[in-house]
Formats: sequence, structure tokens, C-alpha cells
Amino acid sequence: MIEIPAGEFQMGDLSGAGTDAELPIHSVAIGAFRLSKHEISFRAWHACVDAEGCTHQPDPGLGRDEKPVVNVSWDDAHTFINWLNRETGRRFRLPSEAEWEYAARAGTGTAYPWGERASHEYANYGTDDCCDGLALGRDQWVNTSPVGSFPANPWGGFTICMAMSGSGPRTVGTEITKALRRTVRPGPRRKVIAVRLLPAADPSMSSRKL
Repeated sequence: MIEIPAGEFQMGDLSGAGTDAELPIHSVAIGAFRLSKHEISFRAWHACVDAEGCTHQPDPGLGRDEKPVVNVSWDDAHTFINWLNRETGRRFRLPSEAEWEYAARAGTGTAYPWGERASHEYANYGTDDCCDGLALGRDQWVNTSPVGSFPANPWGGFTICMAMSGSGPRTVGTEITKALRRTVRPGPRRKVIAVRLLPAADPSMSSRKL
């Protein structure tokens, strides 16, 4: 887990290159919270399957082991969380959209945590025009990369620079940091959905629009 400090940030499309779905830009106050340093890996997911806590066995053909688990739905993620909570005696949950974008920006105001332009030196993503894979520079993987393959952002999070949909983060070309506010049913499974967790917070640590 990494410690995310309390603070305020401007949520939405700060670069002006997005869509109306990323507007209006608005101020959000976030309480301190902890977030998993990496996405949940296939290895962790299959521990849940082996323990019969999860029944869905995702296999999108993108690699396994330490690669981030994908092709899971919101419902699948909550099945995993319920199992993890039982196994550990702790309470975890999915981050909210505001918490995710706040952690992804990590105190920066640029389009990406490292600057204004997408770069394969800092993130795993495909071609600029959706939706082919591309291996270039540090990004040696046409599809997904193992967790922790790129430098962490200023707050210590790895590969948090992803777009958000209604059911989780996703990577889509150069739109890997934008918060896309869409309504997505919790049931469908997508190859572009990844999972990250944080300990369940008390009400004093919730986010609020200013």
C-alpha cells in the first residue's frame, strides 16, 4: 500500500483535449487514504480461484502471473474483495473515480504525471489511434506489462495513469489519464479493465466536491 495525502485537486480534463464527458472541471477535496501500489495481478486472482473464493477464471490471452488481471467485471472484483476481506480479516474496497484520478495525478497539474505528452518510457499503452498494441522504448509489451514495470509516480503508485470508466480503469491509446464519466453496467467483462484496491475508509476520509 502507498499513502495518499489529503488535499484538493481540479478534477476533469485540464488539458482541453478531451470530451464533454470529462467536464466540467471542478474542485474536489480528498481525505488521506491508502491505495495498493500495483494493480491486482493474475497470480493474486488465481489464489482466490484456488481457494474457491472466485469462480471466474479470466484468460484474455494477454499473459498471466505478474501481469494485471483483466477481463473482469465490477461484480467479479467485488467477489475477489469479499474473499480477500474474509482471508485477511480486513476491509478493502475499490477506489472511487475521484480517488483514482487524485492518486493518478499525484499532485501534478499536467496531462500525465511526467508531463504533457504520453510516453512509452513511462506507461504501457497502444497506438494513438485505438486500439492496436504497440511495443516501443521502455514499453516492451504489445499488450499488458507486468505490474511495476515503469517508474512510480511522485506518490509511489505504479501504473495509475489510466482512464476511468464506470466499472474500473482502462488504457486507451493516449487517453490513459483522462477521467471518462460514463455509465457502465457492473456485469460486462472487458480486456481493458484492471483492478486496484484500498482499505475501506471511514466516512471522515470520503471525497467531496467543493
